[in-house]
Amino acid sequence: MARGYSHNRTIYNQKRRRRLLSWIQHNYRLSLWGAVGVVAIILSTLQVVVMADRMPLFFVMDGQPVGGQSVAHVSSYLDNKYRQAAIILQAKGSQQQLASIQADALGVTASNRQRAEQAVTPLWLRMVPTSALWARWLTPTTRPQYHVDTAQLSRYVTDTFGEDCKIQPQNASLRVDGHKLVVVPSKQGAECQTSDLTKALGAARPSIQQPVRVTLPASPLQPSVSDTQAEELKRTIEQRAQGTLVVRAPAGERQVTIPAHTVLGWLRFATPKDSIEVTLDSAASEEFLRTQVAPLIGAGASGRSRQAQLDYSATRQAVVDYVTGRSDTIRAAVQSSRSTQPSTTAGSDEKLSALLKQYTEGKKGSFGIALTELSGKRRHAEYNGTKQFTSASTYKLLLAFSVLKRIEAGQMAWGDQTEGGRDLAKCFDDMIVLSDNPCPTAIAKRVGISNIQKDMVSLGLNDTNFRDMQSYKMTAGDLAKFAAMLANYQLPLKRESQDKLLGAMRRNVHRRGIPAGSNGTVADKVGFIEDYLHDVGIVYGTGGGTYVLAILTQGSSWADIADLTKRIEQLHTQQ
Repeated sequence: MARGYSHNRTIYNQKRRRRLLSWIQHNYRLSLWGAVGVVAIILSTLQVVVMADRMPLFFVMDGQPVGGQSVAHVSSYLDNKYRQAAIILQAKGSQQQLASIQADALGVTASNRQRAEQAVTPLWLRMVPTSALWARWLTPTTRPQYHVDTAQLSRYVTDTFGEDCKIQPQNASLRVDGHKLVVVPSKQGAECQTSDLTKALGAARPSIQQPVRVTLPASPLQPSVSDTQAEELKRTIEQRAQGTLVVRAPAGERQVTIPAHTVLGWLRFATPKDSIEVTLDSAASEEFLRTQVAPLIGAGASGRSRQAQLDYSATRQAVVDYVTGRSDTIRAAVQSSRSTQPSTTAGSDEKLSALLKQYTEGKKGSFGIALTELSGKRRHAEYNGTKQFTSASTYKLLLAFSVLKRIEAGQMAWGDQTEGGRDLAKCFDDMIVLSDNPCPTAIAKRVGISNIQKDMVSLGLNDTNFRDMQSYKMTAGDLAKFAAMLANYQLPLKRESQDKLLGAMRRNVHRRGIPAGSNGTVADKVGFIEDYLHDVGIVYGTGGGTYVLAILTQGSSWADIADLTKRIEQLHTQQ
């Protein structure tokens, strides 16, 4: 009975399908339009509901593909891009760049919320089938709403360019890249009125498609060392430093040779005044001079010890005189037996420490200061050297070490996308040269605060604290110690990694602290937030040799930092 019922049911379903197919065959046009209508209703419903707060498909705003993304996401993304947009400052009548400034550093921001909402396809258009595919061509394009924080803008102009609104020119110089010399081009400076500069920068409207150029009414300041002068010195050194250099004993025929590429690695260049000053790095050259050159003087003809030793400073100068074309031979220099070989460690100096303490007495604000001489007497002095300050942007110097360490370990790569479309190489440069903020925030998050802290402990920077999430804590003593290790190539990094960081520090655009008070060439990193002003620098090319200086302050001024640098340098050169 059940089997018969099932059989009849199957026959009935087959007949129904045949009748349906027959109806469709005779009424296929009506069927087709019906199917199209159903699809249209589904698409329209989806467009009305899903695209209610989203950009049209394939929509592009300010060169950024934002199709199908929500209003909240697009406005947040574009706001961030505008904060990072570059504003190029140039003097009137010149195409040369005076400075490149991020919009958010000036307090110039852009709101894209309203224009993102206006780009949403209206309801009546979303009800039209397939409009999601072509509505972008009917979408109006508008500009963002700009806002200028005048207080932040004025503070930036004063902190960066000073009350006298002077952008110092940069002299041409040389640097060593691997085994070759490279000219560092000069840059024109300018003198202007603070009000003119503030007005020009406040009127700038950043773009994320290309840097905006702001022309400043200013008088140009020409560098005192031109690119041509640097090129001439480069040719002279290259002609002299070929193959091997011969260092001869003060008398007799004894001699040693130095590979030319080794000497190039020792060369340091500074432009304190109107010429390029060439010196040999004391720490880099000391071992070779001690092990290879000093024995030229160590024994006389009788085999007994002479009452004479190598004059390291004069011998280095002899090498410099040869490679720069001022002499035709290199002879080791002798000093009296009362002099001793330079120590490799810095000793405490009460006179310098007293000066640091005396300077801060009666001055507005609090100070933490540390000085270390890397050549000559190799003195060391501190005042509140272990006092912790909010780090401001000086922490970026230590973060750079963590980055370089992971680059060498293969855990990070320079091409890694890091923040706002910038790769790690660009971010590394921006956070040191421009003191950019979004990049180091993203990098620190990737590296991990606990790992950065471990890196600092491994370097012996025990008073540095990255664990305080409200504000990282630094001391002048730790920063000076780090800078000294960097200057002496004693960080546990490859030399080229340390050169990369030093090169970025030399191009730091904030120059109102230590660089303003020194006659040498300064590689430094500043920090400024609220009432904290800090600077830590390596100073090359002074009469007393290279030294490291870290000055951390709260409630002080850039003028005080510059003046303290000047006074310390005067005492430093009196060796």
